[in-house]
Amino acid sequence: MIIIKLAWRNLWRNVRRTLITISAMSLALSIMILTLSLVEGMHRQMVHYATRLFAGDIQIHKKGYFESKDIYDYLSGGGADTLAAVRRPGLHASPRLFGSGLASSGENSTGTILWGIDPQQERRVTELSSHLLKGGFLTSRSGKEVVLGKMLAENLKVDVGDELVILTQAADGSLGNDIFSVRGVLQSIGDEIDRGAVIMGIDELGKLLVLPDKVHEIAISLSRPEMVDGIQAQLEKILEGKGVEVCSWKEIFPQIKEMLELNQVWMYIMLLIVFGLASLGVLNTMLMALFERTREFGLVMALGLRPLSIVGMILLETLLLSLVSTVVGAAVGIGLSSYLAAHGWNLSRFSEGFSMSGLTVSTTIYAHLSMGGVFASIICMILVSLVAAFYPAIKAARLEPVSALSTVG
Repeated sequence: MIIIKLAWRNLWRNVRRTLITISAMSLALSIMILTLSLVEGMHRQMVHYATRLFAGDIQIHKKGYFESKDIYDYLSGGGADTLAAVRRPGLHASPRLFGSGLASSGENSTGTILWGIDPQQERRVTELSSHLLKGGFLTSRSGKEVVLGKMLAENLKVDVGDELVILTQAADGSLGNDIFSVRGVLQSIGDEIDRGAVIMGIDELGKLLVLPDKVHEIAISLSRPEMVDGIQAQLEKILEGKGVEVCSWKEIFPQIKEMLELNQVWMYIMLLIVFGLASLGVLNTMLMALFERTREFGLVMALGLRPLSIVGMILLETLLLSLVSTVVGAAVGIGLSSYLAAHGWNLSRFSEGFSMSGLTVSTTIYAHLSMGGVFASIICMILVSLVAAFYPAIKAARLEPVSALSTVG
């Protein structure tokens, strides 16, 4: 206890220098915590946009469909066996049918992507129904009603309640066509949906394409998205030999996966620089203290204090310095991260938004505070400080008592 008190008093011999060092270390730690929180929050938002808006965490198709998008590559048995296999606690699944065609209203017409969904199941898998610009979303009783992408509705000059003619090449070679009523228009979500999506009930699209009770895709959402790799492996094992492919969002959106990995690399480089600057601050403080206390160290060594005790004293002083700095830095970092987690960081003044892999991403970033990241940051800061102080400690331990006592200062 006496040693701790002595080490604490030694720290405050030069109050100005100690406060500057504490400020620098606290700033470094708070920057690290805030950076980790913002990057983690941004990553989670990107994955959320990719999976919850329309893709799902995992998709199951007939083998080859993901690349070919051939309307004849549908799941056997209407996907009933596959749906039964994936329906378990923590998983929600929704069947989908796809096609392409021509949508027209009056003199306006354009090519479209036709989406057939089960409205009730889709609500459990994606958030499409909560991203409406106007009107309503499909229900199980919608019948011949459709929901359109924002730009598609603008190009066709249609609004909620207007009629739309859909023309498509059916699976039997005939020309499928029908008249639908516009039930709703989606907000800007992504290029694919905005420009060309016509979303209708899966049964209605099945009739239009002459593909009754057929399913091209089963989209799955997880209650714990971080388990996506493990769940994907389990589903691949369960469905092995059934001629299907199980794709996670990482395969559906490889650009997002690569961007997140690149962000991680840049984050670690930045944190390495921050830690490097913090360690230089500690090194400078301890070296200056060594120069000021050279005669003191020489005296105590002449009185019989072992070199190892000198090392221990300096490292203890550094530890106390680190503890004070981490308390202040953690408080600031956690406070800022908590604020940005609740209110977000609006970057609209720098950009009106951007698109990634066809997704329209919000300009407001919400931090995600991980206590595991906070503790890791604190431990790293303390370790870096101790490593930085090791050189001055060894230098002090190697002093010759006679030469140290003759030092002027």
